[in-house]
Amino acid sequence: MGFVTEELAGSRSEYDGYKGRSPEQALRRQLQDYNAWWAENLPYIDVPDENIKKRAPAWRSCCR
Repeated sequence: MGFVTEELAGSRSEYDGYKGRSPEQALRRQLQDYNAWWAENLPYIDVPDENIKKRAPAWRSCCR
């Protein structure tokens, strides 16, 4: 389900871009956009301890 709003200037073009795709193409594109957002907005943490690496995503989500 998609929505268009005047408050988000790019919503019409984004909606039209998805509207013209097959369901499989739309899902693939949405997943690419979703993953790109996470890569751009979350800091990368590189630590040697595997236990810290496993807990880092949970720590980030609870401590914002």
